[in-house]
Amino acid sequence: MSRDVFGENYESSELGRVKESYSAQANDSEIKEWGQDGGVATAILASLLEEDYIDGAIITESGNEPWNPVSKVALNREEVIKGAGTIYSLGSPLLSSEEAVEKYGLENIAVVGTPCQMRAFRRMKTGNKQFRRVGSRIKLLIGLFCTESFPYSDLRRIVEEELETNIEKVEKMDIDKGKFIVYTDEGEKEGMPVSSLKKYAFPHCHVCHDFSAELADISVGSVGAPLGHSAVLLRTSIGVEAFDFLLEREVIRASPLENVEPGAGLIEKLSSNKRGDAREEIEERKENEQSIPPYAK
Repeated sequence: MSRDVFGENYESSELGRVKESYSAQANDSEIKEWGQDGGVATAILASLLEEDYIDGAIITESGNEPWNPVSKVALNREEVIKGAGTIYSLGSPLLSSEEAVEKYGLENIAVVGTPCQMRAFRRMKTGNKQFRRVGSRIKLLIGLFCTESFPYSDLRRIVEEELETNIEKVEKMDIDKGKFIVYTDEGEKEGMPVSSLKKYAFPHCHVCHDFSAELADISVGSVGAPLGHSAVLLRTSIGVEAFDFLLEREVIRASPLENVEPGAGLIEKLSSNKRGDAREEIEERKENEQSIPPYAK
């Protein structure tokens, strides 16, 4: 798939193919307030919609139950901001992308999602005619750094049983310095080590090699950037074009990632750790004659 996306075979570095890398932050105060880690992903979507660079975005927001993810088609700034912030579970963006095409007739769609979702959308863009009917309308893929995600029932169990917090009172979730943390109107709650959450993760997360969304056009995450900023990895020409488009309009401010601490080295370290854990899990499953997803082989 790497050749289909980048025109060459897979790049062996821990970050995959990267054209440019930055530490960035949104300039809009409302987006910084509601967005995650500088609000870069939210700023990209909101501004590209306002400038008609895209005509819709597939985002994930809380559904009827608090922090239960639901994917939806956002058509304007207000809808994008409503879906700002990270939910550590998975929605169904593939279904929303079909809705974007069939119901709204959108032609230039942006998608935000996890590494595994980026892989799925790349397959839609490069697959057979049936998939390309929707995939050809996807203009920009924004991937989020991801160690693992959790079924909603387990995410709720983590918050309410492990952290002893009513999930209905949670205003934000975050992973910082190796800890999973929730925030309420009373402030930050005591977190728990991310390493202790593995038992709650989706089974397919255990064999996933991809931390930094290597098949996205733009990858975004807090790791590697200073507090209140996002690390941004531009992987394709369309990713560079979209990011430059926003820099020119002063939607975001950015510094080369090499000029900040902790920088790309930390992203590489976590990427390497995830690859190592996945390889160990795959070998264990082989020994026990357990199933392994095709993409992990």
